[in-house]
Amino acid sequence: MFQLITERLILREWKDEDFEALHELCSDPEVMKYFPKIHTEEDTWAMIGRLRERMSQDGFCFFACELKETKETIGILGASKIRFEGPIKNAVEIGWRMRRNFWNKGYSTEGAKEVARFLFDDIGLETIYAFAVPENKPSLKVMTKIGMEYEENMDFIHPDVPENAQYRKHVVYSLTKS
Repeated sequence: MFQLITERLILREWKDEDFEALHELCSDPEVMKYFPKIHTEEDTWAMIGRLRERMSQDGFCFFACELKETKETIGILGASKIRFEGPIKNAVEIGWRMRRNFWNKGYSTEGAKEVARFLFDDIGLETIYAFAVPENKPSLKVMTKIGMEYEENMDFIHPDVPENAQYRKHVVYSLTKS
């Protein structure tokens, strides 16, 4: 089974046993504040299926993020090919989402640095992207902590976010292999 390992984390493929932790994450209104909706159980199972499919197709996905010490699944952290229309279509995005009790501990930054290394060194990418709504200050902070820079001419309205949703505008950050 594929995995990336950092000092405190294991980023790996999804197992059925991850369902409860992933559902807790994706059904928490505070965690999902900047997303169009919180997930039902059916949505969560469908998400696991999509992530497994992306791993099979691309060799990477938004991985299960596990604490090394306890083996507890604490979130999602990884990368995905961008499949929607917009300024970074067909590029690769890096992203993260942690269960609330694991916020502000540096896990997203630690894991994102390893995912960036993997994408540059093992996959061979030259540039990676991340995007979020401008109000999502914690995610923007992680982007800058890992060395990403704001791409001011690439802001976009996310095509997969419903027109009546509060958070449609997204900002784009990039990181180029050094």
